[in-house]
Amino acid sequence: TDATTGIWKPKTAPSVTYSGNSFFLKGENSSALGTDSSGLGNNFVINGTPTQTVDTPSNVFATLNPLYKGESGNDATFSNGNLKIVTNSTSQKNAGLSTFGISSGKYYSEFKLIAEASGESTCGVTYNPEITSQIPLIGNYGYAIASNGTAFYGGSSHGVGAWSNTFTTNDIIGVALDLDNNRVTFSKNGSWTDGSGNWDETSPIAYLTLSADQTYFIGVSDKSTSQSSTWETNFGNGYFGTTAVASAQNPDDGIGIFEYDVPTGYRALCTKSINAQEYS
Repeated sequence: TDATTGIWKPKTAPSVTYSGNSFFLKGENSSALGTDSSGLGNNFVINGTPTQTVDTPSNVFATLNPLYKGESGNDATFSNGNLKIVTNSTSQKNAGLSTFGISSGKYYSEFKLIAEASGESTCGVTYNPEITSQIPLIGNYGYAIASNGTAFYGGSSHGVGAWSNTFTTNDIIGVALDLDNNRVTFSKNGSWTDGSGNWDETSPIAYLTLSADQTYFIGVSDKSTSQSSTWETNFGNGYFGTTAVASAQNPDDGIGIFEYDVPTGYRALCTKSINAQEYS
């Protein structure tokens, strides 16, 4: 266990003797994932087109939590390692929330809207996801933006244009969650809506002020029982669905792969980055 956090971690130098049909697959070469590193040459034959991931026992990235039930249950469909969600359009108000909650530090994630039914897909954060009488991202404890330009916080809609932007299918929404200054800022396809399209770390114009001293979860949802949304998420693994991001941008600490530039000081939502910020 880690001396500071108490979290289990792999031993870096286990005593292992390989013999016979033993094998050790590191998966570190994307073009030869079946390479055996035991020294015995027991290489695996690759079938199909497996995807290499940077998610390992040494550093686990967040996914969407399929066990989260939300308002009156959650009938959403999860796939691609729980990084894709299709919400139910007939009975439930669904949400896909991160498996990790955080209470301090700065974190960045990306969410790609794949399809929607009626123009109010939402993306944001919440600090009380267990309230089953509300949609978490747009209820009393949520802070979110919708694809029609609406902003939500304090349990109220603040009107089309409150976020000063709209988004549609294939747009990527960046979420910069700053729990040191209690605010969340959103980008669309790499452009931060601060009036000039640039990120301003000291004073971004387009941000929502958060309730302090809470544990927040990042996620996506639809708005009502009659709507459906399909989202693909990237918490730092570097993929939307099975497609790798094009530009491969990294946070300052080098942990995580994103489509767009990560604001200075922000980290991927993964165990190494959480440990570094929550326990620093």
